[in-house]
Amino acid sequence: MLTDFNFSSHRWFLVSVFLIIFLFIGQEVSNYQKAIEQVSKETNNLSTLLIKKIEHDFERVDNILLLTKKAIFTKDKNSVFYDNRILEEYNDTISIKLKSFADSFDEIEKLIYIDKDGDIKYASNRLSKDVNVSDREYFKELKNNKDLNKSFSDVVISRLSGRESILLLHAIRDENKNLDGILAAVINTSFIRKILSSIDIGQNGVALIRNSETTKLITRYPSLDDSLINKPLPKDNEISKLIKSGSKYGYLEYTASTDDIKRFASFITMENFPFYIQVALSQDEYLKSWKDNLIVKSIFLGLFIFASIIIISVMKRNFNNEQKLLKELNNEKDRFENMFRIHSSIMLLIDPKNGQILDANNSAVSFYGYSLEKLKSMNVNEINQLSQEELNTIYQEAKQLKTNSFVFEHKLNNGKIKIVEIDSSPIETTSGIILFSIIKDVTKEKKIEDRLKRSYKRIEKLIDLQDNMIILTNGKNTKYANNKFFDFFGFSNLSDFKKSHKSICEFFIQNDEFFHLKKLEYPENWINELKILDGSKRIVAMKGKNSKEHKFFVTVNSFDEDIMIVGFTDITNTIKEKIKLEIKVTQDKLTNAYNREYFDKYYKDWIISINKFNLKLAVVMLDIDNFKYVNDTFGHDVGDLVLIDFVKVICTNLRSNDIFVRWGGEEFILVLKLKDEKDLLKILENLRHKVEIYNFPKIGKRTCSFGATIYKDDEDIFKTIKRADEAVYKAKNLGRNRVEIIS
Repeated sequence: MLTDFNFSSHRWFLVSVFLIIFLFIGQEVSNYQKAIEQVSKETNNLSTLLIKKIEHDFERVDNILLLTKKAIFTKDKNSVFYDNRILEEYNDTISIKLKSFADSFDEIEKLIYIDKDGDIKYASNRLSKDVNVSDREYFKELKNNKDLNKSFSDVVISRLSGRESILLLHAIRDENKNLDGILAAVINTSFIRKILSSIDIGQNGVALIRNSETTKLITRYPSLDDSLINKPLPKDNEISKLIKSGSKYGYLEYTASTDDIKRFASFITMENFPFYIQVALSQDEYLKSWKDNLIVKSIFLGLFIFASIIIISVMKRNFNNEQKLLKELNNEKDRFENMFRIHSSIMLLIDPKNGQILDANNSAVSFYGYSLEKLKSMNVNEINQLSQEELNTIYQEAKQLKTNSFVFEHKLNNGKIKIVEIDSSPIETTSGIILFSIIKDVTKEKKIEDRLKRSYKRIEKLIDLQDNMIILTNGKNTKYANNKFFDFFGFSNLSDFKKSHKSICEFFIQNDEFFHLKKLEYPENWINELKILDGSKRIVAMKGKNSKEHKFFVTVNSFDEDIMIVGFTDITNTIKEKIKLEIKVTQDKLTNAYNREYFDKYYKDWIISINKFNLKLAVVMLDIDNFKYVNDTFGHDVGDLVLIDFVKVICTNLRSNDIFVRWGGEEFILVLKLKDEKDLLKILENLRHKVEIYNFPKIGKRTCSFGATIYKDDEDIFKTIKRADEAVYKAKNLGRNRVEIIS
């Protein structure tokens, strides 16, 4: 008996507790060692990842310097650029070549050529002032050491951009190894820091790069005081000792002097460049999991000890509680029986083995018209219209909870047939499982449902007689389609259509003159978007089984709660005539570019579109340089040919949604929709270059000036155009054949 418990007989319990504590401590010591091993692997993996990326980028920069040096600055008797006099004559050509090489690599901010006196002669970006770097250490080192052909600078403040940078330098020497000049790639340290930031170092982690020969700091993520840049490690620093001893990699725990945070670090030196990468994770980060587990396990251990102390007393109380619960259970049983008896819902208790009715409540007696004694003597198959075999299958499904909701026809005592909905659940009793069934009379609802189905059939027949395509849909799935639909698309029936499609909107062709899904932020709401559009805009383009494009006017009407009747009227011939007329009105007769009428008609739609999709609208003014000279020298007929070819060159290199408008004479406007303003310069420089290299008939090569600006919210569009005109005027004044962007 529980009352006879002897607590002195459980001394073994204390021994078990001490054994568990001992095992707990041993396990946690082992887990600590595993945490240290894990952080060693993790920091090494992160360092290796950074080494591969940065060393690969340095190799790319080194290779582009070698290629540039060979292509431009290697002395050859047959070279156009053999002496400085000729080099000066080709100043623009060299700068363009440097720019083309620099633009090919994100790693390079600038490519520069420094002459033997330290003057920067050429740069990939146009120089706004004369710059001399003869006082820089890297210049002195290359000039004074004839055997040195390649080196990296310390971090310097670039005199061209004012940014912190390091330079990869290639010396260009004569046959006596005297310095003729230096070709250098300027690498912004923010680019390197961006790579360092690409790995997950957790809270208080550090990733940095240092010079492996001097241990000077190049850059660090996250950034610290700029005074630490180019500062070497103390001589007694452990990493400094390992690097100087020739170690290529290593691990150590240390407390940082900059913030007193304890970290675990690994470092790896580069094979081909004088740098090493260090990644360090804070102790709080790499021991967090171990500490959290230790706290949780300690809590559980404490709870275990506490629970063990009280468990015996709890067991003693359990017997009394069980007796109390048993009494309450009997009371609940009495309450259930009373509820069962008087509840307004129809209820039966059924034996699933043979279908015998075990009990029925007063509502069942009233509904079926039998006395309680009669119902309890009956089998369910006497009132259910299904066969005994079908009922046995249903009993088993209800018993196993596979299905617990059914619809049957039940026969009453007066001979009437009622349609009932039954929810049946198994209840476990001492004598086995019984089915507790709640019965609802749904005869009226089913009759209404049948009438609705017949109405739907009549509507479907009516829809099939229509000459237009008509479907019933909720937007996501097609519920019904008429014969015209299947004739147009070539499907035999709706099942055939649904094998590969869900909705007709999948056939909408992307054409900005008509409605299509790309215009919508939420394409799944296409049917609601169509419904609220003006009639003139509810037009879609689709291809049928013959692959010919047709245009349809769309009508949307409600059918029931969530189903719409959508009609498609073929207006292809009407649209063709409209488009022909619109093209005549909105296209420039000479060049086939859009004209001002087109711009005036649609610019408000473009503004609505960029606001809807969170884009930027760029307006660009283009002016052919010295076009008056072409007309005056060669005549207006040749000038017209130049305008025609100019439009072809521009339009050939535009994106699909760019708009090109002849504004007047040799002036044109280009309208661009941009996700990022930074893309604008690159797009326009490409167009400027395409015009520059094109050979125009009879007159040869011409150039074009570009002036661009970004449309401001709620601004009058003609203020934007005026700003673009000011920008092109600026480009003309600065020498033509250039791109100017003003805000």
